[in-house]
Amino acid sequence: MSYGQPRNGQHGYPQQGHYGSPQQGQYGQPPYPQVQVPSNAYGYAPGYGPGPTAPLGPRVHPSENTAFIFGLCALAVGPITGIPAIWLGRKILREAEASPHMYRATFASKAGIGLGWIGCSMAALTVFIGLGSSSTAAAVLLIVGGIASAAFATTGAFKDFSPPVDRVSAVLRRYGAAWVLMGTAVLGGFTSVAARAAQADKAARECASNQSRAAAALAQNDFSTAHKALDGAKSVCPANRAADISMAQRNVDARQVAFEKATDEAAAAQAAAESAAREAAALDAFPAIATEVKGNLRSALNKAGRSQWEASDSSLNSARAALNRVAGTSVVTTKDYTDLDTEVTAIHQKIQPQLDRIAQKKAADDARAAAKEEREQAAAALVDDLRGPMPVNSAWDGSVRAVETSIKERMNDPDSYEHVRTTIPFAQGMHWVVTSTYRGKNAFGAKIVVTHTFWIQQGEVVKSDE
Repeated sequence: MSYGQPRNGQHGYPQQGHYGSPQQGQYGQPPYPQVQVPSNAYGYAPGYGPGPTAPLGPRVHPSENTAFIFGLCALAVGPITGIPAIWLGRKILREAEASPHMYRATFASKAGIGLGWIGCSMAALTVFIGLGSSSTAAAVLLIVGGIASAAFATTGAFKDFSPPVDRVSAVLRRYGAAWVLMGTAVLGGFTSVAARAAQADKAARECASNQSRAAAALAQNDFSTAHKALDGAKSVCPANRAADISMAQRNVDARQVAFEKATDEAAAAQAAAESAAREAAALDAFPAIATEVKGNLRSALNKAGRSQWEASDSSLNSARAALNRVAGTSVVTTKDYTDLDTEVTAIHQKIQPQLDRIAQKKAADDARAAAKEEREQAAAALVDDLRGPMPVNSAWDGSVRAVETSIKERMNDPDSYEHVRTTIPFAQGMHWVVTSTYRGKNAFGAKIVVTHTFWIQQGEVVKSDE
C-alpha cells in the first residue's frame, strides 16, 4: 500500500465481493444505504423527460375557432369575413396535412370554410340579381357567361381528375371556387329573368285593372275616378300601350266636356221653365195682390190720421211684403205695380218723422229705466251691506245666538232662561227680523212665557218690541 491510499474498509470505494457485487458488511447489511429512485407513469425520474401534464399526440389548431367565427359572420356581412374564413380554414387544413404530428383539423375549420362560401355566395347572388334586373341583356349575359365559365372549369377539372381521394380533394379545392362563382352567376341570371317576368306580369295585370276601372267610372260619368285610373295605368302599362292610354284620356276629356255642357243646358232649361211658371203665377196672382195692397194703404192712412204711427207702419210693411211676392217677374214693370209701390213709399216717408220721434222717445225711456234699475240695484247692494250676513238658527234648538244674548242681558234672572222657539230670520230693509218665544222669571220670581220680535244688523240686535 503506498502513502496516502486509504485502507480497505475505511475510506474510498467499497470492496467488491464475489461476482462483482459490493462487499457485505456485518450481519449481511450493505456498507452504504441504497437510495431507491421512484419513477413516474411515463418511466422518467423526477426532473427528467416530460411531466404528467405534457400533451400526447397532435393538438387542435389554435385558429380553429377564429375560422368558425369568421364563417358565421360571413352570413351577415358576406365576403368581408367570408374570404378570411375560407383562407384561414384552408391554411389550417394545409398545416394539419403538413404536420399531422403537431396539428389536427376539426369540424370547426371545415364549417368555417363552408359558411364563408355560403356568405360569399349570398353576396355574389345579390350582386348578380341586381345586375340581371337592370336589363334582360345583362341577365342573359350572366347565364351564358356562367355556363361557359363553368364548362371551361369542368373541362380542366376532368383533365386533372384521378381516382385517389387526395387527388379528388385537390381538384375540388382548385376548381370549386370557380364552380361556385359561376353557379351563382347562372342562378342570379335566372332569378333576375324570373323576377323581371313576374314584374312584367304584375304590371300587365295592374294595367288591365286600371283600364277596366277607368271604363267602369266613365260609364257612370265619374270622370275624376276615370282620370285617376288612367294615370295609374300610364305609370304601370308597357310603353307600347301608351298610345291607347292617351287616346282613352282624350276620350274621357271629351265625354266630360259633353256631359258638363249637357248638364248646364239642362239646368238652364229647368231655370227657364221655373221662371216661366213663376211669371205666369205672378201675372195670375197680381190682381189679388193689388187689391190687398190697396186695402193696406187705406188702413195705413186711417191709422196715421189717428196718430197711430206704429200701426200705420205695420200696414205699410204688409203692403210691401205683398208686392215682394211678384219681385223678379215682369209684373214689376207694369204701371199698376209702379203706382202701388210709389204710393207705399210716399206714405212711409210722411210717417217716418213720427216713427223716428217714437223711436227716440222709446230709447230715452229705455235709458231712464236702465238707469233706475241700476240705482235700485246699487241701493239694494248698499242695504245688503248694512244689513250684514243672515243670522243662523242653532241646529240644536233653533235659537239665534244674538237674540239669546240680548234677552239674557235684559232678564232679571238670566239663569232662568229657557228657549221655546225662534223663527227663521227674514230681511226687512236694513235689518234681519226674528221672533223668539222663551220662558223666564219676572221681577216677582214667577216663571212666565214671553214672545218678542228682534231687529238684527251686522250680527247684533239693534232694537226689539220689548
